[in-house]
Formats: sequence, C-alpha cells, structure tokens
Amino acid sequence: ILYRQGGRILLMSLGYINDHGRNEEEKVNRFARLMYAIRTGRESASDSFTFTDSYGVTYLMLPGGINPIASLGEDELRDVIRAISGRFDTLVLDIGTCLREENISVMKESDNIICFGSGRRFPGMAEMISERTDSKVTLIRITGETDEALAMDDCIRQIYGKDATWENQEQRQ
Repeated sequence: ILYRQGGRILLMSLGYINDHGRNEEEKVNRFARLMYAIRTGRESASDSFTFTDSYGVTYLMLPGGINPIASLGEDELRDVIRAISGRFDTLVLDIGTCLREENISVMKESDNIICFGSGRRFPGMAEMISERTDSKVTLIRITGETDEALAMDDCIRQIYGKDATWENQEQRQ
C-alpha cells in the first residue's frame, strides 16, 4: 500500500495477541489515555498514541502480548476506529484469526476485506459475513513466492485504482 498508494497508513491489530507492541520504559498506559481522550472528546495529536516504524507504517502504542483492543465491546471498538481513521489515509485492521462478533461486525462495514490464508485454513470469509460482500473480499494465498506478491499488487491496484502509484498520486496533487 505504501509503495503503490503512499499516504499515512495505520495498522491496528484487533487480534487477541498484539504482534506490533511497543514496550516502553516509562510505564505509561497510552491505551487508557487514548480511551479517556475518546470518551471525553479531548482527542489530542495522534503522535501521543502512535509510533511509526522505519517503513513509514504507523501503529497504536500498545504493549506487546495481550491486546487490550480485543476486549473492547462493539461500540468502543467503533469509537476507536472513528477517532483514529480521520487522521490516516488508510486504516488496516488486522483481525488475524480473532473472528469474534465485534470484529465481524466491523468487517461488514469495511470498504475492502483482504483475507490471507494457506492450505486448508483458507476461510470462506465472504460467506461468513454476508452474501452481499463477495465483491469486497479478496483472497490471497500465502505462498512466499512471486504469485503472492503479484496477488497483493493486483489487490492494491483494484482497491486504489489501476494507476495507483505514489509517483502518480504526487503528480496529481
């Protein structure tokens, strides 16, 4: 996405385990602060709740391991997504195998769903969420080979447009 489309991208883990955690020496519960800011309407700069890696992808500052977002109810989850989404060009919600009702509900409202899988664990995601969403679901088989990279490239082109490259986006502006 970053190569083809550019812009600010936030990857937010909705799974039970947060693989994108950040263990800070200062024992500040940034997630609690984020939730407080959302509930009180005092949302501050996203930089106080996020960090950006060396590739330019942004993540919420959450501890590694057990993901506090996975315990949010549907309304709280929507509030977090709503509060954060306006600050980024692309929001990637990484559900992984955490197919709880709240996550499926959010998927139903998503613009696009990309499902990565391999072997027999290639779920029928479109059927799981609704018959109406077939066109929103793209399945990419994880192979580690060229066909996987080509499938991801095709998927990004389909979502953002055929000529969606960072250079083309800059030229249009």
